[in-house]
Amino acid sequence: MTEKGNLFFLNPTKMSRSHGSKAQKDLVFDITYLVGDEDSVSFTATVIADSALKIDSIVIMLPNKREMKVEAEAIYCEPLKRNYAMRTRFYVNWEEWKSMYKDKQPYTLNFGHGLLFSFKQKDWNEESRTIQEIMKVIELNP
Repeated sequence: MTEKGNLFFLNPTKMSRSHGSKAQKDLVFDITYLVGDEDSVSFTATVIADSALKIDSIVIMLPNKREMKVEAEAIYCEPLKRNYAMRTRFYVNWEEWKSMYKDKQPYTLNFGHGLLFSFKQKDWNEESRTIQEIMKVIELNP
């Protein structure tokens, strides 16, 4: 609990590179949800690519073909062996977060520059079930 409300931190998870993605590695991200006057869900992710890139927005592509474009905040960009690691954060509200996890098919994160990530179906089944359970707990604990 913070002065702004209850804070929920979800352990890091991994999304696979989508077919044809220019990413060098799978995406690792964590989710933090702040319940308060202004509910916000933050995704903090590390993207590995073969060149340093500016990531200033992300498109969340839902299975129903709906897309949500959100601003991204650069945290850092640093060399990583022969690649570059870009740490970035973006926010969605509670309703947008729920819409990302309600379908039987996974959403895709598009960081631009040909960097696309999505869950494999078996991973999605487990991830979406876990997130939906967490959402139920959050809703029961205002």
